[in-house]
Amino acid sequence: MAKRGHGEGSVTQRADDNRWMARLMVDGRRKTVYGATRKEVQDKLDRLKREMTQGLSALDGRQTVGQYLATWHETIRPRIAPSSHQRYGDYIKHLTTHIGQIKLVRLTPQQLQLCYTRMLDGGLSKRTVNLAHTMFKQALGDAFTLELVPRNVAAMVKPPRAVRPKITPMDEDQARAFLDACKGERLEAMHILALTTGMRLGELLGLRWQDVDLARQMITVNQNMQRQRGVPGGFVPSEPKTGHSRRTIGLTGLAAGALAGHWQQMQLEGHGDTLVFCTLSGGHYHNPRMIAGKWFNQLLAKGGLPHVFRYHDLRHTCATLLLSHGVNVKVVSEMLGHASVSITLNIYAHVLPHMQQSAVNAMASLLASPEAGRIVDATS
Repeated sequence: MAKRGHGEGSVTQRADDNRWMARLMVDGRRKTVYGATRKEVQDKLDRLKREMTQGLSALDGRQTVGQYLATWHETIRPRIAPSSHQRYGDYIKHLTTHIGQIKLVRLTPQQLQLCYTRMLDGGLSKRTVNLAHTMFKQALGDAFTLELVPRNVAAMVKPPRAVRPKITPMDEDQARAFLDACKGERLEAMHILALTTGMRLGELLGLRWQDVDLARQMITVNQNMQRQRGVPGGFVPSEPKTGHSRRTIGLTGLAAGALAGHWQQMQLEGHGDTLVFCTLSGGHYHNPRMIAGKWFNQLLAKGGLPHVFRYHDLRHTCATLLLSHGVNVKVVSEMLGHASVSITLNIYAHVLPHMQQSAVNAMASLLASPEAGRIVDATS
């Protein structure tokens, strides 16, 4: 009988209990699999050979999902924002509660699907589970690239469909009423920027005077303020969330004038060389929720506006007003810092019917002729 080579394996039947078994040498270690039938053992042996061919060592086979995610979470720290790293840590805790002890190479789509169901049953929202899935899919994609797993199981699973939060943009009259209510407020310029540029609150709070060019009426988004646990004040300056978030935005005359007046006020306070929007002591705001909550609601009440609006709706108002007045969607997308035009279109789908009707009207106007509108007798 010919001797089997390294990695070829052998299938035999045990005499004591008639069970079938197969043995295979992997990285100098003997791996043994068992089964009730020869076919079952042969299938296991074939799978073991495939994993060996793809670089899955015996050590990799012992690594659990929890162990891999803990290591992966640490390795991606330099690549993402601190707030994202903390959020990923929360997702990993939820995932490892249900699948952390499963061997990474043995994780199945069914096990992951059940994990998502149990996360929902445990009180997590569909959006949270959906975001956890997106992160896990990225993590397994990295594992596949490193040849730690033979496939990306997360790519084979459908996460719960996240319900997009309803946006409530102001109409033109409401936007004007809000701006009137802001007059004389210490943060009037910030609210004007939020409404006229669509900047996020974190971007506004991270804006520095060095990023403002009043002569050219331009501002550049180079940093934002992000929440970070364990840091005094809870917020730290950070890089923009994506490469597209780093952008230059033109200012309206209203916004440029408001910023000029705000700069003069900051000079009087002795804070005109750092953050554009700072506290009376010159530091950053430790509780942005106060701005977006209590103070914003006071402005709504002052302007006679309903309390259905959130501060983030100022960003939505900016985009909706621009799109509804025919501004090119790509321009709006770049202004908002979206990664792609499709994101802008998905969020502001409510504006599309108006845009399409504008396109119909434009085409009708372009093709209008003296003969247009005259009814032609088809029998003549």
